[in-house]
Amino acid sequence: MMSDVVTDTIIRFAQTISGKSAIPNHLASVRATRKSDMAEAERPPHADNEPPPAPRKLEFDLDDELEAAIVQSHQDLVDRINDFAVKVLEYTSYGKRFIVSNKISPDAFVQQSMMAATYKVLGRMVNTYESVMTKRFLHGRTEAGRS
Repeated sequence: MMSDVVTDTIIRFAQTISGKSAIPNHLASVRATRKSDMAEAERPPHADNEPPPAPRKLEFDLDDELEAAIVQSHQDLVDRINDFAVKVLEYTSYGKRFIVSNKISPDAFVQQSMMAATYKVLGRMVNTYESVMTKRFLHGRTEAGRS
């Protein structure tokens, strides 16, 4: 549930940057593939046979102490979710076109903004991990940038 709140916020934020739907273009045209369209090698083993077995519920034998711990953990999670507050500020003075016109990646701009906000809140820089495109270089690909 908490991840839904965070994902929703990120999508809303992305929409304010682009002014469009946050669903990537390459996913908008995805369609279901018929079995007959799949190459023979791509077919799952049960494609021409009977369907795979239906899922079944797993039963666990829990003692009272473990059940109490699960209930307490669930309550702790609910409390944390209820304490989670999200505020979205829609900044309209500039957007993606301005960022790109200054030869800055919108992703990099957002990452730097998040790092600046973290520094403002914590008073120190924290380690970050971000995917980095190196396609402008020979044999470039996606790499991991760490700081």
